[in-house]
Amino acid sequence: MSTSMAPPDTAITRFGKSFTPVTVKSGLKSALRFYGIATSPLRGKPDFLIIGAKRCGSTSLYHWVLRHPKVAPLFPATQHIKGVHWFDRQPQRSPSWYRSYFPVRIPTRPRLAGEASPYYLIHPYTGARAAAAVGHAKVIVLVREPAARAYSHWRDEVRLGNEPLPFADALSAEQSRVGPELERMQQDPTYYSWVHEHLTYRTWGRYATHLTRWLADWPRERVLVVCTEDLLRPGSAAPRAITDFLGLAPHPQPELPWLNASAPPDDSDSPVFLELRSSYASDNAALAKLFPAARIPWT
Repeated sequence: MSTSMAPPDTAITRFGKSFTPVTVKSGLKSALRFYGIATSPLRGKPDFLIIGAKRCGSTSLYHWVLRHPKVAPLFPATQHIKGVHWFDRQPQRSPSWYRSYFPVRIPTRPRLAGEASPYYLIHPYTGARAAAAVGHAKVIVLVREPAARAYSHWRDEVRLGNEPLPFADALSAEQSRVGPELERMQQDPTYYSWVHEHLTYRTWGRYATHLTRWLADWPRERVLVVCTEDLLRPGSAAPRAITDFLGLAPHPQPELPWLNASAPPDDSDSPVFLELRSSYASDNAALAKLFPAARIPWT
């Protein structure tokens, strides 16, 4: 099929949905991805990246942005893809493969498109990779009180069967677990470390450290930091700040639907949490200096 004659994505996905028994779903996904790659010259690049942090509400934020009439989903829409993970997990893939996930640009109906891959925030090479490939994009970062974020992250990994250790022990084991992985990532920048993404509870919350690395390749005005606690506050101006940042009209649904929410820890005043919060003090102060407009209440 000539890319110049490619039908709209909606027609392709409707056709595919009529042939989706369990036995052919995998083959259909491959066929749709092949079609996306074949039509990649007609597809755009992301207008925005939501880069995390994990357990800070990036899923909720992405789906809220997606409800805006001027924002298009990733392709195919029926798969409800949130993140492509080209810059962290699969950097060996081609630019055509990456563009295959974005919608065909229709001049008479311009819409923004983007992805949300939280691991982009802490991966050591993603900022430079993204700048080289999609440096025009705008970057949104959600940050949450880092000790509460770490606990929510740990509890999620326990729920998924990935973490056998109690919270305090997992924090103590982090350096020994992750140190060898970081060395391997330095030796082979294409190496994907599952441990580094999933079992780094303390590391994720050093937001200023990660964002300083991103700012080496991104203009500060193209990076928006929003505090999760502010985003959840009734009557918050944060949702409007996000649509303004993206150049969109105010969202028709100003309240975010909160997905994957978790309750706060019962023992947040325990020695484990007191030590954890204390360990973030200098990084929190640095974050407040980097992005004073973020109005972070826990710095």
